[in-house]
Amino acid sequence: MDITRLQFFAHLTAWVPAILLVWDYLTGGLTADPVQTVTQRTGRAAIFFLVLSLSCTPLNILTGYKGTIRIRRALGLYSFMYAALHMIVFFVLDYRLDFSLIFLENFNKLYLWLGFCSFLLLSALAITSYPWWMRLLGKAWKILHRSVYIVGLLTVLHHLFARKGNLISLQGDIGAPLVYGVIVVILLVLRTPIIKRWWIQKRLKLKLPREFPGLILRYLDKPLF
Repeated sequence: MDITRLQFFAHLTAWVPAILLVWDYLTGGLTADPVQTVTQRTGRAAIFFLVLSLSCTPLNILTGYKGTIRIRRALGLYSFMYAALHMIVFFVLDYRLDFSLIFLENFNKLYLWLGFCSFLLLSALAITSYPWWMRLLGKAWKILHRSVYIVGLLTVLHHLFARKGNLISLQGDIGAPLVYGVIVVILLVLRTPIIKRWWIQKRLKLKLPREFPGLILRYLDKPLF
């Protein structure tokens, strides 16, 4: 199968956070608390690529451009990869698999429970993202994978509470979680059947081309070689 420029760019971009982490490790640039730094950076990468993955279908709905659909699964798997690294660093490097200590120190921390639930759901989506599972599960596969928006909302809440933010009083470090939260809600609204049908009908009525007319995206949609 030919790899388009957009697919190549998506894969290349997805490895940038990992490459930068390795570079900072080799050059001593992980700050005085490297475990915390790696935990935070892998978490940010996970939510970033999750939101990018969530945006693929709405972008297809808005523009008719199909290229985003072809990179949706890859972006979701990269999100899972960084989320798995995030969990490994927390359990192995931070607590050295001392589960009793993890439970005692974190039992009342809501953000950890939100993150854990989000990771379990994301793991199920990653494992069942292959065509074999789609055939095996049938209609249940589509229902399961619609829960990706639940993953998105749980991840945003995890991010918010981990940064000790308060949405009600608008206090704390809520900037990034708030932006991600608004984006996820907008993407979810665009996926609702009523909005989806309304926009597609409007797009067809305006006789917009099925493929997004932007020169950049046309260029990215061509085979790499």
